[in-house]
Amino acid sequence: MIAKNSTLGLLLLAISRCVIASDDIALTAAQIQTLGISTAALPNKSVGEVSGLPAQVVVPSNQLFVISTALPALVEQTLVGVGDSVKKGQVLARLQSPAFAEAQRGYLQASVQAQLARENLTRDEALFKDGIIAESRYRATRGAALEAAAAFAERRQLLRLAGMSEAGLTALQAGNNLSSGLDIVSPITGVILEKSASAGQRLDAAVPLFKVAKISPLAVEIQAPVAMTLGLKVGAAISIPAFNAKGKLTAIGRGLIGAQIQFRSATACGCLV
Repeated sequence: MIAKNSTLGLLLLAISRCVIASDDIALTAAQIQTLGISTAALPNKSVGEVSGLPAQVVVPSNQLFVISTALPALVEQTLVGVGDSVKKGQVLARLQSPAFAEAQRGYLQASVQAQLARENLTRDEALFKDGIIAESRYRATRGAALEAAAAFAERRQLLRLAGMSEAGLTALQAGNNLSSGLDIVSPITGVILEKSASAGQRLDAAVPLFKVAKISPLAVEIQAPVAMTLGLKVGAAISIPAFNAKGKLTAIGRGLIGAQIQFRSATACGCLV
């Protein structure tokens, strides 16, 4: 073993000296075998093939959703975790919110006021046509009805933003049953990427709870020199043979670090993750 190491050291020393004397190094077959050097032919590069460019797999922005609560609340229970697959409408967490009960009370009050305003408008409209009341009173009644309808729509939209469904709004208006329980549901079928809520946590309004995304198809952002992008057009076919992924060019953006090429994978999204 000592003799072999000494021989290797001498060969390396001889090579280093040759480098100083000449740019070309000639090795014998014995030297190549002793040094363990192996060679292989480079594969032929196809037309349009590029290698060595930095890239990053991302979720397209139109497939990513941040879920939050519109009202202050207390997290009672979380039902999913990071990486879980969820369906549209699936309950992700259950909250307790006194503000939610207050919003329901305001909605019921606005509903009653809007109904009374509509009845008053119907009555005064008939009286005005018969010449019993002045036009000014009719206009005032119509204005009050429009204002009441706008207040009712605002209260309804607040409950919709808080997470109440149309069926829940109908049941609330029919039964007048207030509840402080609030279910947070997924707006899409996808995968939970981030979770920032835990049981017992107090939340302010608009605090993010989950980040859910549709992960098919995915996108790849590739950084390339500007010179490589001059002949490219949006819609061009792009493939990554190493991952058996294919897609099309969707955008070309230029920045200080070069051009960013983005394409959407259509056939091999799982391989890109």
